[in-house]
Amino acid sequence: MPLPGTITDPESPRPAVYPDETPETSVEQRICLACGFCCDGTLFDSAIVEPGERDRLPVKISARTGISGQQEYFTLPCPYFQGKCTIYEKHKAEICSCFRCRLLKDVAANELTSAEAMQIIHMAGTCRNEIIKAFQEVWQVTEELSFRLILDRLNGAELNDQTEPRRRALRLLIARGNILDTLLTRYFKPKQEFNRMKASVPVCSDFKGKVAKGYE
Repeated sequence: MPLPGTITDPESPRPAVYPDETPETSVEQRICLACGFCCDGTLFDSAIVEPGERDRLPVKISARTGISGQQEYFTLPCPYFQGKCTIYEKHKAEICSCFRCRLLKDVAANELTSAEAMQIIHMAGTCRNEIIKAFQEVWQVTEELSFRLILDRLNGAELNDQTEPRRRALRLLIARGNILDTLLTRYFKPKQEFNRMKASVPVCSDFKGKVAKGYE
């Protein structure tokens, strides 16, 4: 079984290098280039490594591999992601060529327009960057951490050991982080994962509705 928070989407193949550009692949490429959440530690902590693939992985990815039970994986953020994939047309992990997030699938199924998808990416990215900045200020650190790592640290924080002002700031930051995580699950992760979340916790107001109405 893959680790929780691991990229795994074997039933949605996507070519590593797109064929001659069509309107469909052009839209998908633009969405992916504007996003990068599956690579930079915003959506996932790790990505699966297929059986027998480890020895063929790029050096920096191979150095980040591990195993849980029978499943090999590599940790994220990807060391080759620097605002965009720097090895896009070179050999990379198979999951990097196969994974398609729910946002892409919803655009392909005409459940979202490409403009709505771009707005969702922009708003989610803005919220994430604000949370990262606030975390650095409250935690008094300067290192750049991924959203997933920050969320883990926030949810594991011992609030009782903090001063009251810091405790209030952390509680607000934890709430903001978990709200964004719910929205990311709603729009980027498989439907079944969101449905499990919806069954266990109250769901935030519709992100797409806010986008469509132009909320900042």
